[in-house]
Order: sequence, then structure tokens, then C-alpha cells
Amino acid sequence: MKIKSSIILLLGLGVSLLLSSCSTTTTEYISPEEFAQIATNFDTSIHRNNFIGAVGKRVYYEQSSPHLVLDFLGLSDGLHYTIYWTEFEEVPTELIKKLQKSKEEKQKRVEEYKNRNNLYRNNLYQLNRQQGDK
Repeated sequence: MKIKSSIILLLGLGVSLLLSSCSTTTTEYISPEEFAQIATNFDTSIHRNNFIGAVGKRVYYEQSSPHLVLDFLGLSDGLHYTIYWTEFEEVPTELIKKLQKSKEEKQKRVEEYKNRNNLYRNNLYQLNRQQGDK
């Protein structure tokens, strides 16, 4: 009887782990104070933070992190995203401007990286092509 109960318990645990790995995005309301605190956190080795922006009367911020337990067990290879939001009017304008500027700078760095990477690939392609013609 104990073995049967243990098997059922393990199966239930396995199913719950698989179901939790399917839901990879949650949306959560937070207070303006909490929003300011989260929005001023920098990226870490576990969390990535991104300012999404203002939409309508709300302002959004995204935080992503791996499913640590599920990754360890080999059951998930994705990230879990939490999208935090609060009322736009309650967040200091200075903070919104700072986050928007940071977002634009980050996008610029990504574009510069892509351009350098494309240039490198093109140069490598040309070099391989020249060596192949010889």
C-alpha cells in the first residue's frame, strides 16, 4: 500500500512540475514603490530586467529568470517571465524618462552588435570565397 501511495505521489509531483513549466509568463500588479525598486535593479546572472514601456494608463517592466529546478531536472529549457505593472500616473516622471533612455541605449548597443557581427560574417564569407577560388 505504501509503494502505491508513493508512486501516485511521485506521478502527481511529476505532472505538477510539467504543468508549471508550461506557464512561462505571469503578470503581476505591484505598487509604485515596488515598481521603482524593481526597475532600478540591474541584470544579474539569474535575472534579466527590461523596461517595456507605458501602454495606456499602465507602465510595464519585465523580469526573466530560468526555471532552476526544472532546468536541473532537464524538464525545461526556457525562461520564466514576470511582467510587473502599475499605474503610469503614480510612477515618478524622472524614473520613466531614465528607464526609457536606458532602453534606447540598450537597443542601440544591440544594433551595433548585430552590425559588427554581420560585418564579421561578410568578411569571413568573402575570405572563404576567395580561398575557394584559388
